[in-house]
Amino acid sequence: MEGYRVDQEQRGLDPWPNLEDDGDEILDGRPSQSGRVDWGDVEHGPAAGVWSCTPGSFRSFYTFSELCSILDGAVTIETEDGSTHDFGAGDSFFVPQGETVVWTIHETVTKAFMMYIATD
Repeated sequence: MEGYRVDQEQRGLDPWPNLEDDGDEILDGRPSQSGRVDWGDVEHGPAAGVWSCTPGSFRSFYTFSELCSILDGAVTIETEDGSTHDFGAGDSFFVPQGETVVWTIHETVTKAFMMYIATD
């Protein structure tokens, strides 16, 4: 299973489109994302990979369900009901398809992700 381990040196992340181009609303700062897809297709799902984003805040509508595991950094996630949750390295959380959340990234975040798009 060593080939599936995500080490800092192996991350090999490429720049991804601006968050605004992906439909997110920038609320503060200039967050910039990068990532890689290790399996699947992020446009049609399912998919798994690694994503990173620099500090800032943005609102995102989830067109997919996603399990996130934070590898590095610090982030606060605010859900539609106004509750906030702080996550750092070693924490995992799930965002269901159809949810709108606000990501406030305090220090560059890197996460491993698994996403799925329900089609019914």
